[in-house]
Amino acid sequence: MTTRAARDPLAIHLETYEEAWTTGHEEVKRALWAFEDRLAVGLGLFEVIHSRYWTWRDRVVSGEDEYTPEDEQSFKERFECWLRPCVEVLKRLENLERQYGSVAGAGEFRRKCREAAQILASWEPLVSATEEESEPGESGPRRVADHGLRPLTLENAAEVERIMRPAPESVPLTPRVDDRLFF
Repeated sequence: MTTRAARDPLAIHLETYEEAWTTGHEEVKRALWAFEDRLAVGLGLFEVIHSRYWTWRDRVVSGEDEYTPEDEQSFKERFECWLRPCVEVLKRLENLERQYGSVAGAGEFRRKCREAAQILASWEPLVSATEEESEPGESGPRRVADHGLRPLTLENAAEVERIMRPAPESVPLTPRVDDRLFF
């Protein structure tokens, strides 16, 4: 800024305004980016928990691993632990979205919160205590609880295809256009 411009009150106010906005903008970026980073870590943790759970479950069902109620309880507790801070995180997320528009990962985080809640709400033991006691020599459970959203893989695609039923043939709609309305 020149000496003459330095004495101009408008120039001084404009410079002060610009600096204040830049400082505030940098603070916003740091706060928003820090929140987005923590959100990304939370999403990554969910993916690890979810993936490890389904791998364990598939190995037990196939007889590759032995079922223990302690292992199952450990997975359930991991989902519960991940879900515990979600209410507070969602409140902060809504506040940031109101202030700044959008937050990276927000939609995915909400979906994972719903998915974790659904898994826990419909949780059934993989093997009931009576089944575990009555079948000690069998390699794998007789009954598998069907809960949660199981990821589609090449290994389970045939199973999913087997239980899916084709949709009935759809009938195309042919709207009748009244030409008189256009002329």
